Amino acid sequence: MDMTCEQIATEYKSITGVAVGKIASNRRADKRELWLGILVWPGLIDLQNADGNEGNALLDRNVYLRKVAKDKSCNGVDS
Repeated sequence: MDMTCEQIATEYKSITGVAVGKIASNRRADKRELWLGILVWPGLIDLQNADGNEGNALLDRNVYLRKVAKDKSCNGVDS
């Protein structure tokens, strides 16, 4: 990977912020879907979990970036 330590740290922090937002959005949607299923109609429940899946994919990218940062002996990437 041809990224500098600074680029890795910047991307890591950016991805972390987006992933946290996606996972929080997914939790809110899960609660809303649960209440829709209980109170309105079970057929309205969306089981795709798009925000949760995307959040997890972003976190997987961060795992990879941490490995690259460690291999390059970079500082500034959270563990």
